[in-house]
Amino acid sequence: MPKVTIALENPVVTHDGDVRIVTVREPKARELFEYGEPFTHARNPDGTIYSIELDGVMKKYISACVDLDEPFLAQLTLSDGMAIKDAILGFFTESRLKNSVKSAMPSS
Repeated sequence: MPKVTIALENPVVTHDGDVRIVTVREPKARELFEYGEPFTHARNPDGTIYSIELDGVMKKYISACVDLDEPFLAQLTLSDGMAIKDAILGFFTESRLKNSVKSAMPSS
């Protein structure tokens, strides 16, 4: 299963010592079915489409996919928190791209 490793700007102090690196794993299909996607789409008046992150759903993915207990997430810097969110969103973007390439290929 794919993972992303993030070197933290500032270490997180836990009962077991300082944590300087966190790992974010790819969400599982079961989590997708339970939580839904962490974003939705909307349309501007000019017709262009944009994404809106769903914070409540993102929190569920962070709790499930980051190897750091939730109480310690409060110690993360803004930059580290954004890197974690970007990693999770990246898994969805990569999967969507992979599936669109598969569906565009002719079947034999």
